[in-house]
Amino acid sequence: MVGHVRFHSRPDPEYLRPYARDAVEFGYTIFERYRRHGYATEAVIGLMDWAGAFFNVRRFVASIAPENLPSLRLVAGLGFTKVGEQIDDIDGLEHVFLCEIPSDPTLTSSSASVRPASGSADHS
Repeated sequence: MVGHVRFHSRPDPEYLRPYARDAVEFGYTIFERYRRHGYATEAVIGLMDWAGAFFNVRRFVASIAPENLPSLRLVAGLGFTKVGEQIDDIDGLEHVFLCEIPSDPTLTSSSASVRPASGSADHS
């Protein structure tokens, strides 16, 4: 096992409503010896693709500590934008990022997937 990825809630929890309706938040951990191999990017894309294909989820939130530069690069490379800040009881200050995947009826679920922006690199 190289790490784990998971959703923090079902879609549209009360605590995410100030940032986006019908969104889900996810988090991930890649164990240190496996970092900088693209596993985090692969896991996040897989999670978002799965949620979109099977549950039509189109809004995703990631909350990241400002000093977590690899994760900040990851979400930037996937097209997330900063929509706010919050204080987490455990982690302290976090930047809140949102990614909205367009819902285009001309695309199939397999072609409407998340892909890194050109020139982005996964360093987590």
